[in-house]
Amino acid sequence: MLKLAIRLSWCSLLLALLPGTCVSAQSIAVDSLRSIFRTTANEEERFTAYESVVLLLVDERDTTASRQALDTLNGLTQGDDSRSGRYQYAEAYRAKSVQDWSVAFASAVASFDIHQSLGEGRLAARAGELAGLVASRMGKLEEAFKIQQRALVEAKRVNDDEYTLSLLSELGNTHRRLNNFDKAETYSLQSLELIRKLGMIENEVIILSTLGIIAKKQNRLDGANDYYEQALARADDLPVEKRDINKGNVYLNLAQLANSRNNREEAINYATKAIHAFEPDEYFRQRAFMNLQLGTAHLKLKRYNEAEKYYRNAVAGARGVSNIIAGGEKGLLFVFRETEQLDSTVHYLEKAAATREAAIEKNRIESIAEMEAKYQTKEQQAEIERLAYEDGINRDKLSRQRNLIIGGLLIMSVLSGFLYFIWQQRQRISRQHQIIEVALNEKETLLKEIHHRVKNNLQMISSLLSLQSRFIDDPAALSAMEMGRQRVRSMAIIHQRLYLRDSLSPEIGVKDYLEQLVTELLGVLNVKGLALKLEMHLEDIKLDIDRMIPLGLIANELITNSLKYAFTGREDGLLSINLQKVGDDIVLQIADDGSGYDPAATDTRNSFGSLLISTLSEQLAAELQIATTNGTTVTLRFPETE
Repeated sequence: MLKLAIRLSWCSLLLALLPGTCVSAQSIAVDSLRSIFRTTANEEERFTAYESVVLLLVDERDTTASRQALDTLNGLTQGDDSRSGRYQYAEAYRAKSVQDWSVAFASAVASFDIHQSLGEGRLAARAGELAGLVASRMGKLEEAFKIQQRALVEAKRVNDDEYTLSLLSELGNTHRRLNNFDKAETYSLQSLELIRKLGMIENEVIILSTLGIIAKKQNRLDGANDYYEQALARADDLPVEKRDINKGNVYLNLAQLANSRNNREEAINYATKAIHAFEPDEYFRQRAFMNLQLGTAHLKLKRYNEAEKYYRNAVAGARGVSNIIAGGEKGLLFVFRETEQLDSTVHYLEKAAATREAAIEKNRIESIAEMEAKYQTKEQQAEIERLAYEDGINRDKLSRQRNLIIGGLLIMSVLSGFLYFIWQQRQRISRQHQIIEVALNEKETLLKEIHHRVKNNLQMISSLLSLQSRFIDDPAALSAMEMGRQRVRSMAIIHQRLYLRDSLSPEIGVKDYLEQLVTELLGVLNVKGLALKLEMHLEDIKLDIDRMIPLGLIANELITNSLKYAFTGREDGLLSINLQKVGDDIVLQIADDGSGYDPAATDTRNSFGSLLISTLSEQLAAELQIATTNGTTVTLRFPETE
């Protein structure tokens, strides 16, 4: 709603430059604007009309026509600096629509610089907002923050409440993605103050919910609850057609918060209210997600029948949304495991394995060995699924036959025939169980071979990087190559441990993994002349491969940074690594007594590592905290299960 209001406001500004034109922004057609262009002799009116043509064609996703119109607009600038800035904005706006991010960012920044130098605050704010959005989309969060701050100064200078509000919101979002939650809250509170001044009730509900999410990220759960309650109360003042869906979104956040606090009954209450609000078909994602929350709450309360129902509703209603489907199938696996339904447990265990493999395929380079193993096992997996399906059918038949036996007790003349028939069926089922067991053993062997091949391929990549580094003289490039090799090695260790296990459990011991990783890093990054004291306090915690890979990469980055940079010029040092379970969360803390971490000193050499840590923390739904008192202490807190 805020973006639409700003967009319409800008179109209104363009139309204000056209004397005698009173048509609303939504009703102006491209042909009408071109007619104005042809009939007027005023150069400013001609430029403004064609500027609107470009923006409307971009909104209509007509890439060819918008490119032609943009070329025409360029010819109309006629050396005028202000028009040149507006042309650069139109160029950036179109480039963003076709996802040409580098052109979009460069043109938006150029537009901002031109309008700022001319003192055109509103146009500068508009360009700065677009540049910030594009930089965020490119993952350049620091650059997004800088340009958004400059644009905010321009918007405030000309008292433009709409762009001020938009930029405050974007700055809050940028800091939230950088895990700077204190600054994110500051900008969000400023947004809230301005929203209340403008009387934008729906935006007030949204920003209160955002403040609740920030408070939850800071582990201020009571504060988060207060913000959500304020949002609910404010939503009651909305028109009827907007009230239910806005309250539904707040209930969704309250349900998640209640599950985080282990208030299962409260989570069920909020999730039920949210589902009622999301009854229209267009809100199927929210409805499916709430079914997932309801399933989780009932599972924790050991109401397995209810949990199964809601998990199935989530999977059926997700319509291909992979993360919800994966969550629902994983929930069903827990339900059937707790109720000791072996067949269903095996079925959803296979689905969970398939989901994990798909996630791994999506987030890393596919290897030839993995593809070969996949095709080799495809036919056998199909056979296992067929046998499992037939086994389920036979179990149903057996249940019906037992009921027939009870009735057959009244008819003694046919008792022997029924008993013989049942004996034959049991023999058949027994043979099929044996076939399934053999097939499952073969599948286990093949999956272990996959992990072995992945480990070997990753080791080969590591060796290639090591060989390549011998031909590199640039210290920065050599350091980057070594960092890349060590990241690959951190993933190879995980697959090596999976291959060497006696059983094909999907979980890996974090303690043993970290001990091996630290040993290898100390061997590779041995700091000459440094007497390093290593303290490790690691609980015996197990995680599946989906969570081990990002955790391993984060640990690799943090330990490597400490060994390389913390003890420069020192003769001794202390490195401490702690891993423990706190409630439903796992906390990893890596600390050193070195020179401390200075964000202002971040350069291109380690900016990728910082972005990698931030991105992987989001993947783990983790809270990342950095303290720089007496050295550097990095604390990563994330839920034990997804």
